[in-house]
Amino acid sequence: MKKLVQHCYEECARRRLVWQNKSDMADKELIDRHTRRDRSDVIQEREEQKKRKQAAASRYSSY
Repeated sequence: MKKLVQHCYEECARRRLVWQNKSDMADKELIDRHTRRDRSDVIQEREEQKKRKQAAASRYSSY
């Protein structure tokens, strides 16, 4: 565990970041980032998977 923590400190120093720095909870970009990203490719892929699954199920249900 100590090696992991040490690695994290070193990696943050290399990237000029502060390890375990408090986040600015007033920063809307930081807080809501996940709700604003474009997920259309993920949604499209899920729809295609659903259609393939339904098509496969309908082929085997006719036996």
